[in-house]
Amino acid sequence: QMLRSAAKYAQGIYLGDTLPEHVADIRKLIDPEIAAHNPHRDDFRLYNFWAWHVKEDREEALAEARMWLAARVTPWPAYGHRVLPDEDMQVVWANLNALSRAFYEQNPDIPEIPRDILDRLSDRCSCCSAIADLDREIDKLIAFKKAGLTDISLRLYADPEASIRLISERVMPAVND
Repeated sequence: QMLRSAAKYAQGIYLGDTLPEHVADIRKLIDPEIAAHNPHRDDFRLYNFWAWHVKEDREEALAEARMWLAARVTPWPAYGHRVLPDEDMQVVWANLNALSRAFYEQNPDIPEIPRDILDRLSDRCSCCSAIADLDREIDKLIAFKKAGLTDISLRLYADPEASIRLISERVMPAVND
């Protein structure tokens, strides 16, 4: 209801940690409202906040991403079932305290949750890879664009200068083609 209401009147909607397929679903909900009611329909913006964990080494990227999963994962099943299979999300939801501990201690070790689940969650909920695998992350950003996202805010973590350089030199040209 809030998305439909905002679509009628707002100049844009800001999402947070929303996957490309969720963006497409949201567009299906809001586009009819924008077309029928919104005076800003010609320049309506749909934004998303997204984490950027792209490092020289994949293990470094995954370690950083694991520390921030508490900010990426919500305890609501309606959000989680399309992130990972339900049985994996049940393990995650049963261990939200472990994710919170990792966040507050900035410690990537979360023994309560199997590492393969943490890695897949990090991959799905953020740009998380080695620079050598950057094309995979570019494809993810292009998927956001194809789903109807107009803007994305990338949350940069350690060494933001290197991330900004990488984004400006390699990501922006590829995404803006």
